[in-house]
Amino acid sequence: MPKYKFLPLITAFAVAAGILTPLVIYDNLRFETVRYVISHKNLPAPFNGLRIVQLSDLHNNVFGEKQEKLLNAIKAEKPHIIVITGDLIDSDQTENAINLVKGAVKIAPCYYANGNHEIRTGRYLSEIKPALIRCGVKVLDDEKNYLEKDGEKIAVIGLSDLCGGEEDQRRALKTLAENEAFTLLLAHRPERFKLYSDCGVSLVFSGHAHGGQFRIPFTHQGVFSPGQGLFPRYTEGVFTRKSTKMTVTRGLGNQVIIPRLNNCFELVSVTLYKA
Repeated sequence: MPKYKFLPLITAFAVAAGILTPLVIYDNLRFETVRYVISHKNLPAPFNGLRIVQLSDLHNNVFGEKQEKLLNAIKAEKPHIIVITGDLIDSDQTENAINLVKGAVKIAPCYYANGNHEIRTGRYLSEIKPALIRCGVKVLDDEKNYLEKDGEKIAVIGLSDLCGGEEDQRRALKTLAENEAFTLLLAHRPERFKLYSDCGVSLVFSGHAHGGQFRIPFTHQGVFSPGQGLFPRYTEGVFTRKSTKMTVTRGLGNQVIIPRLNNCFELVSVTLYKA
């Protein structure tokens, strides 16, 4: 009868919702630690085995009281340094982000490059950056610092999202990376991988893509990310172009109310070796 003609469709939707709802809740409450081993011929020998934990796109998310669960996972990786690649905060909410960095600096030296959400507040230079510095974070706004060991060094560069323009970033990075034998770059936007590679960076740490928000089952393909649009290329994992490698993390939070699907949060741990 006509009044029942939509019953199969309604039933299908109900079944799908019943299946997907627990999965969505599960994915949006947990994180996993993902480990990569990366080799590079230019890595100075004293830094063989350097372990780096990457935090990105927290968006003021919380994992236990004062970030206890996340901090315990970081500590378990025994990192030599921690790199933070932007979007720690969400709009005007900063408390959980500050709790994370307060705990992280007690584990290992922390290096930070900002993301578009910090800049969007209009309070980055006046409030957010000073707060991070007070916590002991090394904030790198188009700046670099050095790791030194046994007479060798590698440069840690932070590329600021303050200007946002690709050509401005190219000019800044070209100057910062020039004449450096090995560089670690903290850059929020993975879609600019070609730019980073053209400037001769050795290893990039990036985020921003949120793993593509929805991930197609049985694949690593995300559906959408800012800066890349539909079916983005750079959403998670390790990528190589010429002599440059880039790790992209799915991040630790959401910037919008749209939940993740088949795409839990992640903490990235990278161990470097000389090729």
